[in-house]
Amino acid sequence: MPHPPLDDPWINAQIEAAVRPYEGRLSAQDLDWMREQLTELLSRDATAAKLLREAHPRHVDESGERIVPGGYGTSDSPDRADSKNWKVG
Repeated sequence: MPHPPLDDPWINAQIEAAVRPYEGRLSAQDLDWMREQLTELLSRDATAAKLLREAHPRHVDESGERIVPGGYGTSDSPDRADSKNWKVG
């Protein structure tokens, strides 16, 4: 049963990458034990959890909007409140 904070495809991929070098060298039971130990460590150890949060990729907005020079809300915009200056690239 996965731990709720580790029910994440990226985290599971990291665990699998850590276990992968031992495939073919250890039994399936030993590999499962390694996965369980890593999962337990990442869910209970404060330092490991902090490192995991820092390493986890951030959400990237993929809306397609971007800031352009002279666009709304930039320091070089003549009138920030004027919607005619809004630019979406």
